[in-house]
Amino acid sequence: MDYAGAQRQVEAAIQLMPDDAVLHEFRALCLFAQKKYNDAAGVLYAVLAAGPPWDWATVQALYPNIDTYTQQLRALEQYVQQNPNSAQGHFVLAYQYMCLGDGTAAAEQFQAVTKLQPKDQLSAALMKSMTASTGTATGGGS
Repeated sequence: MDYAGAQRQVEAAIQLMPDDAVLHEFRALCLFAQKKYNDAAGVLYAVLAAGPPWDWATVQALYPNIDTYTQQLRALEQYVQQNPNSAQGHFVLAYQYMCLGDGTAAAEQFQAVTKLQPKDQLSAALMKSMTASTGTATGGGS
């Protein structure tokens, strides 16, 4: 897949429709696919500040197969393991877990973000909402 080409096209579309949240979320997915996690985090921060993320059915429809997405997700998980102080990596991973419907895993990632960036009110609020919706605490490991 030509993720860089897709990114260029969606960025051109954003120039025409800068307030279209769908275009920004797609741009973040292109960045995620290219392992540009810091850039993706910035875009996703604005997306999640505006509303909920895409669901799994939407994300899955954008991929040729589940294996392609799974490989990208595993690469991000590995990146976060190797870079535990990357708040951006944790944030992008939390977003992906939200899309997958795994509120517990998302809350754990948002908790990591808030430890690294205590002033991040959005991540703190999302962590709290994920914890409340799953009915679990985020103190344990997985």
